[in-house]
Amino acid sequence: MIFGGCANSPKGGCTPSTSSNAAYKFDVTQFTWNRLPTMPRKRRSHHACGIINGEGVPRKVVAAGGYDYAAKSAVNTVDILDLKTLRWTAGMLIQLLL
Repeated sequence: MIFGGCANSPKGGCTPSTSSNAAYKFDVTQFTWNRLPTMPRKRRSHHACGIINGEGVPRKVVAAGGYDYAAKSAVNTVDILDLKTLRWTAGMLIQLLL
C-alpha cells in the first residue's frame, strides 16, 4: 500500500513543495494498483503501518505524522483506514516536540 508522499514533477522525481493525500493498494493476484479513499490530510515523510486480526488478515492501516509542504508545517494527526468499510477515522493527536 502507498499512502501520501509527494506529487511527481514533469522532470521526474518529487516536486519539493507538494504533499499528497492519495492512497493505493496493490492487488498481488491481478498485479494492479487500486485507488483507495483519499486520506483526510495531505502528508509526506510520515509513517504507516497495518493492523492485522488474529488470523493475520490486514484490517486497518494507520498513517501518522509527517509534513505538509504546502502548509509548511508538521502534521500531528493520525488517520486510520478500515479496510472493510474503506472509511477513514481520526486517531489521537501526536504531541510534537520541537
